[in-house]
Amino acid sequence: MKADAIARWMVLVTLALVLGVSSLFAGEPTGDSPASALSVTCLVKSMAAGSTVWYKIPYHKGMELTIDLTAIDGVYFDVFAPDQVQYFPSIGQSLGRSVPDPNDPIYQRSWQGQLVQGDFLLDYYYVRLTNSIGIEVMYQLCFKEIKSSVVEPTGDSPAHGLTSAPCALQFLDANSQIWHKVPYHSGNELELYLKTLSTDIYFDVFTPEQVQTWPTLGQPIGRGTHNNNEPGYDKSWQGHLTDSNYYYVRVTNANAVQVQYQLCLIEREFPGPYESPTPIMPTPTRRPRFVP
Repeated sequence: MKADAIARWMVLVTLALVLGVSSLFAGEPTGDSPASALSVTCLVKSMAAGSTVWYKIPYHKGMELTIDLTAIDGVYFDVFAPDQVQYFPSIGQSLGRSVPDPNDPIYQRSWQGQLVQGDFLLDYYYVRLTNSIGIEVMYQLCFKEIKSSVVEPTGDSPAHGLTSAPCALQFLDANSQIWHKVPYHSGNELELYLKTLSTDIYFDVFTPEQVQTWPTLGQPIGRGTHNNNEPGYDKSWQGHLTDSNYYYVRVTNANAVQVQYQLCLIEREFPGPYESPTPIMPTPTRRPRFVP
């Protein structure tokens, strides 16, 4: 029995060492960035004065999320989608910010919403918790999922354009069309490109003003065209808007069979309008004075 006990103890010690080493190499999340975001545990924790901590919350398609924060006034959180934090520390406007509940004596703050970009089996919200006051504070961050009352977009019209994550795999029936609603950040230039192995599939690009009269539509502002210099995808288009947050993209399958495709995008900072250089007038050549 004694030998068995010693053997079991040695196994436990070895397992503990292995797990410790593996977690050391894996790197424990620190909460100092979205890539190292902590998991929400609903435990009471402390937060240093004037600091921020990042959390991530699993998102499941069709579920709506409620996030609750219990803390003193001056502590709040912002919610971000995955595509907003991929260029961290550069991040855009948050999806939402927690607001105080005037009826709650312990300053509970909450936010409720749904990710529409998520089209994967598992995606995440990213939550940045901020302590804006000059003392260490205690807080409790919790969340719960509820069945969403929001109807998933069908893609059968611009108003129901798909808002799937960029490059999400899509299927399109034979001889049919589907609409995408593509986010756009003002001041940037957007490149859209289509990945597909099928022929006779293309896309057109419209502005919000053009689709207001749907189903009547004018000429699109652009159409994806084949680029011999870009063998990685089939068709692409590049442009920018000045006063809108979305493009509307209509993908058309002219094949007699169902096809699969990926509508991808790249957004770059727009350098601004091209300014032509001021022309330099040539200095006239001095000519000798003619004396008769």
